[in-house]
Amino acid sequence: MKNRITYNYIRVFAAISLLAFLSNNVLPQNERDIEYSYKKFKNVFDKEFDDEYIVNTVPDRKLVFQRIKIPQWAINIPESNDSVLYCIGVSDPEMERDTAMSLAVFRAKALIALMSSAQITGIADYFVSGNKNKNKHSLYREYYNITTEMYQDSNDFQIIKDTVLPDREAVVLISWNRSKNKKSENRSLLKAEVNVYGKFTGSDNYINTNLSRLEAAFSQKDNQKNDTEYHNYLVRNYNKGITILSRFQEYESILESQSLKYFSTGKKSDTIGSGLSSVRLNNGLWYGLFLSVVRSIVLESQSDTVNLKSVSDNVNEGSKELTRILSTNKVTSVINDLTINNNRIIIDF
Repeated sequence: MKNRITYNYIRVFAAISLLAFLSNNVLPQNERDIEYSYKKFKNVFDKEFDDEYIVNTVPDRKLVFQRIKIPQWAINIPESNDSVLYCIGVSDPEMERDTAMSLAVFRAKALIALMSSAQITGIADYFVSGNKNKNKHSLYREYYNITTEMYQDSNDFQIIKDTVLPDREAVVLISWNRSKNKKSENRSLLKAEVNVYGKFTGSDNYINTNLSRLEAAFSQKDNQKNDTEYHNYLVRNYNKGITILSRFQEYESILESQSLKYFSTGKKSDTIGSGLSSVRLNNGLWYGLFLSVVRSIVLESQSDTVNLKSVSDNVNEGSKELTRILSTNKVTSVINDLTINNNRIIIDF
């Protein structure tokens, strides 16, 4: 696959998922089914999947913080234009201050790279079955691969505001000069790859939406110093809750279903509960922010899709239909509005 970012960190996270969580002695049946479905479906998209590394995945701790106040400048992000793009970045909770600030800045740059120009390729299978006497049941599986790269140096970015929240999450607001994204041997190269797998099931009266897995790998190579920074972020979502694995340079953390609650004294939103427009913040501010950006890229890419195959079958007054869809697109986006309300982040792109 062209433009694929390959390095040992993402192979580590692949191994975590395959070896530690596919064990029949560890996972209940429903979670083994999710992992098997993920592996099988991903292989349709990408035949190579390396599992030679083994990593301990015991969670470090579960965090509980109540009423974490978000500063107004992190909510009222300045309006981006053709010259300047503004973005916030957030570290993980409970980090040492200097490392937290470095990770927050790194993540803000990564978001800017993704929003500036993301190449996304996806495959989806949609299966519906039912008959006239019963509700229709459906299964929808998606796999998306998002990649981007951006040339930069320290003069391209300006840190406008920064702070550390009570749970020791660093938050920064930065600006980026759009005209500076030019290829040069003297400039650093930031690369990003995000893989998303979702499994959605439902009937006429009920739907269960499950983002089963999100893998993100970022690298920034400083050509002048001949040094490379790495950051990996993996989210696994099972019925028992969410597990998050994060690694940045020497820092690493594994957290399970946290209980974090945020609030802001700023504007309110009427879009609460409108599905994909909001994300719960129980698992951290970065989790909600990053997932919102990824969802926006995925939704925007679906505006240009190709239906590869559709098969229907009617048997004994019942029906079955299978549709496979391929999507590929280049997506740009910008944060127009951001709101924190009822422990949800709502972003208008």
